[in-house]
Amino acid sequence: MAVDEPESVAGKPPAEEKQSIELREEELQARKQRVETGEVKLRKEVVTERREIEVPVAREEVFVERQRLAEPAPAPDAQIEEGEFRVTLAAEEVSVEKRTVVREEVVLGKRQITDLEHVEGEVRREAPRIERHGVDASAVDESGSRHGT
Repeated sequence: MAVDEPESVAGKPPAEEKQSIELREEELQARKQRVETGEVKLRKEVVTERREIEVPVAREEVFVERQRLAEPAPAPDAQIEEGEFRVTLAAEEVSVEKRTVVREEVVLGKRQITDLEHVEGEVRREAPRIERHGVDASAVDESGSRHGT
């Protein structure tokens, strides 16, 4: 037997009666704070090492060269006697001096790198639960809609 639904005034169907509840849930929300993770020091130390350089040095050396004349030349009033000639020789001596020069520059800086970090946590949510009391179970679906029979 079918149940007749009441009609409203002027032959219009009655307005649906609805009630609603809000369903809430928790969401994960990340917060960040800056923490110190370490320190890097840049120091310089004095290191002593042995270096070698090659330097061209000049020196003088004596040579003796005898040349025979094609024709002997006359030497009037010349006497034959002993004698000596001197030639002074010189050479370069190397001395080492040191000078300080800038050979390189070391830069210590920092830059910001952004990584993705995976975080997880448990959250709760409200879920609807339909309890049927005195209603035919086939008449109401899980969404709460009423089906006509």
